[in-house]
Amino acid sequence: LLQNLRKDIIYITTVFMNLNIYNIATHCLMTTEATTIELVYFDIHARGELSRLCFAARGKIDELQDTRVPLFMESVANSQLWSDVWSKRAPEGYLPYLNVRGATGNFQVTGDGNVEMFVARHVGGLLG
Repeated sequence: LLQNLRKDIIYITTVFMNLNIYNIATHCLMTTEATTIELVYFDIHARGELSRLCFAARGKIDELQDTRVPLFMESVANSQLWSDVWSKRAPEGYLPYLNVRGATGNFQVTGDGNVEMFVARHVGGLLG
C-alpha cells in the first residue's frame, strides 16, 4: 500500500511540476520585456546539451548565457571548486539548471525534463 501511495505521490508531483513549468514558460513568453536565461552545466556534451541545441536550432543561441562549470573529475582544483562554489549554488546539488531573469522576476528551473521543456517553450516551434 505504501509503495503504491509513494508512486502516486511521485506521479502527481511530476504532473504538477510540468504544469508549473508550462505556466511559467507561457507567462514569460507573453511578456514584452526580454527574458535572460542562463544555463548552468558542466563543460561537457551531456544533459545540458539538448538545451543548447534547442537555442541553436531556433537561431537564438546568442540569447543563451551558457555558464560551463569545470568537470570536477578532471583535477583536484576543479573538485575543490565544485565543493566550495558550484555545489552550493546548484539546487539540491544538481545540474543542469536555469537561472531565468525577466519581467516576472527571477527564478530557477531544475531537473532534466523541466529544463528542456522550459527551453523548448521559450524558443518556440519545437513542441510539434
